[in-house]
Amino acid sequence: MAPSAKKKALRRAARSDSALCDDNASQSSTVTGMVSLSEWGLAEGGASDTELTPLEAAVEILYEKRGSTREAGLETLATLLACTYEFDEVYAKRGTLSSLFLSSLKRGGSTEVAQAARCLGLLAVTLGAGSECEELLFSSMGALVKAGKAGRAVEPRVGAVEALSLTAFVAAAGPSVTLEVMHRLEGLRSCAPPVAAAALRGWSLLLSTLTAHQVRHINYDSDGEGGSSDGLERRLTALSKALASSDVGVRQAAGEGAALLYNQSGLATEQDSPSESGPITPAEPVTPPQATGAPEMDDVMARMRELATHRGDDMRRSKRDRSALKTTFRDLISSVEDGGRVASTKVRLSGGDCFEVSSLGGLVQLNAIRRFLAEGFQCHLAANPLLHQVFSFQPSGSAAGGAGFLAGIEEAAPRMVRSPSSASAKAATQKRGRARRESQLR
Repeated sequence: MAPSAKKKALRRAARSDSALCDDNASQSSTVTGMVSLSEWGLAEGGASDTELTPLEAAVEILYEKRGSTREAGLETLATLLACTYEFDEVYAKRGTLSSLFLSSLKRGGSTEVAQAARCLGLLAVTLGAGSECEELLFSSMGALVKAGKAGRAVEPRVGAVEALSLTAFVAAAGPSVTLEVMHRLEGLRSCAPPVAAAALRGWSLLLSTLTAHQVRHINYDSDGEGGSSDGLERRLTALSKALASSDVGVRQAAGEGAALLYNQSGLATEQDSPSESGPITPAEPVTPPQATGAPEMDDVMARMRELATHRGDDMRRSKRDRSALKTTFRDLISSVEDGGRVASTKVRLSGGDCFEVSSLGGLVQLNAIRRFLAEGFQCHLAANPLLHQVFSFQPSGSAAGGAGFLAGIEEAAPRMVRSPSSASAKAATQKRGRARRESQLR
């Protein structure tokens, strides 16, 4: 291919990338995300000068030697994988994509490492559960753990940790593999606070997939040497230490992990009667939690109750941080007292379909997937069978974002035209403003 033809293809992919993920047009971007990659970006000029799809054009950039050029290619690929769901083309190129992402992860700078880690996680979400995703997990685990520990920049380390936990969650390679990844994540809790918080959130995400028996018999040491019959107690002790962290994010992630561990381990079902305490208010004295049968859990719950009322914290914090801590730990205490149930969270697609999440484990999974997919969450929620299986949900349209999904967007179009934010309404407002100013000058 001539260099000029390649540059034209790359410019076309970049223009399509910008049009797809325009933050001010999220609904239209979702519809665009349903279009085939082989058709997207080839409307102008046809395929006379090149037959590269946007995905292929972006892959070509990753072979360049200049790091900034590879970063641009990774950014385009991340947008393509997040904002579109084209399983067949991605599946056919999975080997090439994974090897290129791993190469950037190992040799790139901080920005390139962050983009490569995100692309690996998005590749796992696109492939879904199965042998291909398991192979991706095994080939990338070591590199992702190393990227999570190395370097001073926080963003690539957090990205590597989130990609590792999400890839392990999607692969669903069995309890032994899940526990191994959880052990790797525990080794990152002593890192910088943002990395430690990401490791705790990832640990909780994987914990949500284990049964009560598996949780009660977690049999790896925190130092990775041999087995441990008191694995649950060790985890609780580690979470108790994390609750004493000075970082708000680490405290919130540790509280979430402790509440989920309490529910997933089956300790909630062993209590004789539910808690009779009412909502926690700052004026109430701190009362000891109901005995759980595990002394370490009692200590953790007592600490969480203190944080829910902002007691026992000697550090001076902003009003925003104090409010965030109170809200988080009040919700977690309510979840523990209510057997793992949380206030129902309703998730709605742009086409009108919706589903609800009412368990703490489901909420942990929802938050992790939504955080990672970001602007591509709606697209994958409409088209990706993996998310349909995770949330036990099937949109009314086809899995490829078909008639039902697009019909909802078409029905919303007239409302968008008539809304105060439409172009005609803005033009009318500007016209009236000009008329008022002219009348005042007369």
